[in-house]
Amino acid sequence: MSRIKTIYIINHSHTDIGYTELQHQIRAWHIDFIKQALQIIKQDKTFVWNCEAFWAVEKFLQECGKPEREKFFKAVLNKNIGITAGYLNFNELIDESTLDNMIERAVSTSKKYGFEIDTAMTADINGVGWGFAQSMVKHGISNYFSCVHTHHGMWPVNRKQYPFKWIAPDGKELLVWNGEHYHFGNELGFAERAGSSYTIKDDCDAHSVYYDQWKLAETRIPRYLKMLEDEGYEFDFVPVMVSGLRTDNSPPSAEIPKMIKRWNKQHNDICILEMITLCDFFSRVRISDVSIPSYKGDWPDWWSDGFASDPDGVKIYRQAQRTFELYRILDTDSINNDIDIYDKLALYAEHTFSHSDSMSQPWSDPVKQISLIKRGYAVSAFEKACIQLRHKREELGETFLKFGRKPVFNLINPYSCDYKGEFRLFIGWFEWNELKLNNGAAVIEPITGDIIPSQMRYVPGGVEYCIYLLLNEKQELQLELVPHQNLPIRFVNSFYQRGTDGVSDISGQLKENFTTYIETDYFRISWDYDWGINSWFNKQDTQELITGEFGAFTPIYELTPVKDNRDINSVRGQMGRNRKGFNVERTIGKLKNAIIKSVGELWIEAELDYYCKGMEFYKVQIKLWKNVPEVDVKIVLHKESIWAPENLYIALPFTTGESEELWIDKAGCIMRPMIDQLPGTLIDFYTVQTGFRLQSRKHGLSIGMPDTPILQLGSLEFGERELCRPGMTTSPGYQFAWVMNNYWETNFNASLGGFYEFNYSIALNQLNSEDALKEMRRKMLGALTLRT
Repeated sequence: MSRIKTIYIINHSHTDIGYTELQHQIRAWHIDFIKQALQIIKQDKTFVWNCEAFWAVEKFLQECGKPEREKFFKAVLNKNIGITAGYLNFNELIDESTLDNMIERAVSTSKKYGFEIDTAMTADINGVGWGFAQSMVKHGISNYFSCVHTHHGMWPVNRKQYPFKWIAPDGKELLVWNGEHYHFGNELGFAERAGSSYTIKDDCDAHSVYYDQWKLAETRIPRYLKMLEDEGYEFDFVPVMVSGLRTDNSPPSAEIPKMIKRWNKQHNDICILEMITLCDFFSRVRISDVSIPSYKGDWPDWWSDGFASDPDGVKIYRQAQRTFELYRILDTDSINNDIDIYDKLALYAEHTFSHSDSMSQPWSDPVKQISLIKRGYAVSAFEKACIQLRHKREELGETFLKFGRKPVFNLINPYSCDYKGEFRLFIGWFEWNELKLNNGAAVIEPITGDIIPSQMRYVPGGVEYCIYLLLNEKQELQLELVPHQNLPIRFVNSFYQRGTDGVSDISGQLKENFTTYIETDYFRISWDYDWGINSWFNKQDTQELITGEFGAFTPIYELTPVKDNRDINSVRGQMGRNRKGFNVERTIGKLKNAIIKSVGELWIEAELDYYCKGMEFYKVQIKLWKNVPEVDVKIVLHKESIWAPENLYIALPFTTGESEELWIDKAGCIMRPMIDQLPGTLIDFYTVQTGFRLQSRKHGLSIGMPDTPILQLGSLEFGERELCRPGMTTSPGYQFAWVMNNYWETNFNASLGGFYEFNYSIALNQLNSEDALKEMRRKMLGALTLRT
């Protein structure tokens, strides 16, 4: 008999919201899977079913009657059904509040029906983020089972089928079991007519794999146990996941307990097979005398890059999160109205994005339908959050559009600290003339008559008069727009050959009038044709703030060529963890023109126009504030639609000099890449909630990334990928926003074509990293400007 005496079989259904079928059908299936499991339990008391995602349990309880609910909870109490606190398999777009809400649902529902829940699990995804551990332990969850799918990814701590104690940011521990692929039991032959050979490559022929699972089990189980023993596996039991069918979103199977009984009768000299709940499995782990190591830090998800195949969806999702967060700051007693918003935020942050055939058949109805429904979750969350915020704004005095409405605005700082930032006073085109503001306007404080420095800009639907103010904690301030003749008198330069149409297309004029820099008392930003933005000079400290081989905000476009469209999937499948092919073609954007768009009381605005393959145009719009060391940057581009694998990066080569630390904010924590993370984990890219912070002894630089949450730190070159190990540090200036990709052979959106706008911010200050990231978050949320 093997030293490993027991294989614990954990029967579950890997939950994808979409991917194999339309989302509404997936919901109906998973409700029915629980009903099927209850029917099997009625016939066979040895059968055990594990609900991978609490989402399925929640939907079952919502739709089923009292008799079925009672049967379900009886099965839970009898340990025939296991439930976990993991709501869905999330990517790292999810924020702390939504994650907390989802876990709290599982915990509170369990308590409501008289039992405790202490275990969570995920499958497929390649990491969950350090804040996930914090949310788990905060809600009393002490166990976590992970089934990493190493396609384009890898397990942590350099080993699978291995437990470790994960130390959360607050110091509490979460016991983690880092298991095999979630269909590994199918490869060992546990499920009749559901065999597979995905991770195991051996001499078993197709007939054994697909039609003779008994022979498959007799061959592979002893081999697997021997392999574990040879590797020094210390436990006398091992867990294995299995599905009823060889597919995601799989039903339970009554054939599994039949196979187990047959095995235990004929091969108990090799090992015993036993179905078990995850909770009971962890109880066995905890009473074992095997020493379990502890690790502390972040667990970045290799698979979170999938959302970069839907840039528009991600942008409105981030806007939904920020709108919802601002609303919750204003109204802390609104939990009952928030459930639907949380639902939509959770569904968009679920780890799948399209159909399994999204890359091979991107034109098909199922692919389009799943993708649009998926994006619809983000749109719906944004709309519902806007409605909730609008109700709160009305309570605070905002008025609807009506005839004769005066341009009076109430500014409110909703935070329990000072707020310093931009406020925007919007006026529609239809009232601009009526209010006689078209010949010039001033922002005044009605009580004192003081004029507030402002600058106007054109926006869709009208104009905005922008001001930059400091409001104290919870302070309110009323302002008014009044006509004010302040337009400068301009004449046409006698030598500048530019027509009344505003076009400069006379030979020699374009380059002759090419602008090379803009500056204030704080920064001088320079550029040239070779580098684009080649200098970002801090004038206060006489220090250069960019370094490296790329100009700031330069586009870097990659295309892996596909000679034959019949290879559109296979080329992608061979990329491994590189996210590109060995023959990748890389194009660095080339600056072709630069103009000064406006010079006003508050800022100077320049626009840089680049040529870059894969895009019809790419523009960098720089808004350099005059009175504060801050810069806002807007990227506007038109992406061509290309089926071959693509990546688009934007260079963010900023640095603060010697002894620099890089910090990022993730859901529920802040961390230092390559330092505060588990060994053996991803170091190429990270999902940020707000942006990143470069901190030196004297000051720091905050770079906001509100629309494009992936920060690339690893090499762009194809080659061997490094994993996290002690002593690693980030390279100064080697940062990129990874804004879009379509490299995966399944699940991702195939086409990235379309018009896009991505925003960034740069701020220099002397705050510590934690306070600086919080301040950057507040500025992204913004304060309130109410038309009263």
